Amino acid sequence: MIIGNNFNNPNQQANRFHSNFKRIQNQGKQNNTNAFVKNLSTMAHTDASNTDAMHDKTLALLNERLQNKQITMEEFTRQCEALGKRRNMN
Repeated sequence: MIIGNNFNNPNQQANRFHSNFKRIQNQGKQNNTNAFVKNLSTMAHTDASNTDAMHDKTLALLNERLQNKQITMEEFTRQCEALGKRRNMN
């Protein structure tokens, strides 16, 4: 061990781990987005005749309602399954 080098000190490692873990957790709370769902605000002017775009907008709307706790996870899942069946019919 090098004198004055606390990099390998177990207490310092634990402190670094906990601080990094808390930072990552806080970033996750601030950026609560789903990578598979587009942002609803970007879909404001969606072509209503384009069925794929409308399905994407419906999914974005469902995701926003789930994030705002307006619907339950069970309702979200049920609506997503119905949306998937409608999408596969086309």
